[in-house]
Amino acid sequence: MPIEFLKKLLEENPLIKAVREISLEFRQLMKTKQGDQLQDWCNKALDSGVEALKGFVRGVKQDFKAIFQAFTSEWSNGQVEGQVNRLKNIKRQMYGRASFELLRKRVILMGNPDFHQM
Repeated sequence: MPIEFLKKLLEENPLIKAVREISLEFRQLMKTKQGDQLQDWCNKALDSGVEALKGFVRGVKQDFKAIFQAFTSEWSNGQVEGQVNRLKNIKRQMYGRASFELLRKRVILMGNPDFHQM
């Protein structure tokens, strides 16, 4: 999207501008792990009057403890999710073509760094 178009859109539509600012603020809180600011952000989003943001905040509040932990914890499940994604891709490639034993061998071989040098 050209920058000029975005600037014009934000100038002419205060609702879009508000949603963008609040969304970018949420992203920054996540990125910088500022969980202590999450409740203030929720209040700001609710005060915006934007129904979609209100719905999002309701979802956040339903699982606030878990989301707060995600914002503040140094731990990440990124490695696990990456491995699950890799396994699912291998499984999709082999769907209907091979047995579980062949899938098992392929997963084990692909996890071996020496396999890629062969």
